[in-house]
Amino acid sequence: MFFKRLRMAARIVRFAKEGRSVLIRELLWLRFGRESIPYFQAGILDHLDAGKISENISDHLAAVFDSELMGTPEATIVISVETYWSRKALTKLTDSEIFQEIENFRFALGAAKGAATSGTDLATFITRIIRSENPECTPENISDETIRALIEVASDSYKTHVLK
Repeated sequence: MFFKRLRMAARIVRFAKEGRSVLIRELLWLRFGRESIPYFQAGILDHLDAGKISENISDHLAAVFDSELMGTPEATIVISVETYWSRKALTKLTDSEIFQEIENFRFALGAAKGAATSGTDLATFITRIIRSENPECTPENISDETIRALIEVASDSYKTHVLK
């Protein structure tokens, strides 16, 4: 059991080093292909040309520094999914306890409290975080359906590559 947890911890660290930014870029690519969003108008990733993004989004996203990716809703999704599934695999905490841990950590970093509530599922929890941290991410700009789909992709990827 100890060695199984140790191997899993090593995969988690490797994912954080190598896979996180790849997955964030993949989610950005999926979102831009899924719906037209005036995210560029908010000044986020403003060095990209929104008019040309659909044809060669992979090239544009490859040029974005990893640190710039961290301000996107996709980064929130990937980090929240990563934390949730890691805690789920390594502890016996309930979903509510995991959400509260994430919320406490976010609060310690200066984020406003309020995303974690009892009875919340992962998609609702992450959607609340995105809406509270990114005022430009209104339902008109990025739908709840899109957020849920991106969470599903991130969860599937994380479970496949890390929790195998």
